[in-house]
Amino acid sequence: MASKIKTKLKYILKSYVDREGFDANGIGDYTYVAEEYQSFDSKEEILSYLQKNIWYDDRKTKPNFKTLKEYCDTFDFELYERTEQYG
Repeated sequence: MASKIKTKLKYILKSYVDREGFDANGIGDYTYVAEEYQSFDSKEEILSYLQKNIWYDDRKTKPNFKTLKEYCDTFDFELYERTEQYG
């Protein structure tokens, strides 16, 4: 008997982060912007993560947002849903 395939909804948070690099044959140290993707099991988990880990540029204050939309609009995050199959 074939097993029944189950699906689970995952949420992907896309953000842009500053990264540092080094070019020994040219300009030396440099900074660039990279895309970063993080996977979460729920929107609530994403909101909790952002409330705990996102700071303003001064690194002294945090936004006091209550919704994912506020974080996405303010910090240019993008949120995606993905269905994973298992079983």
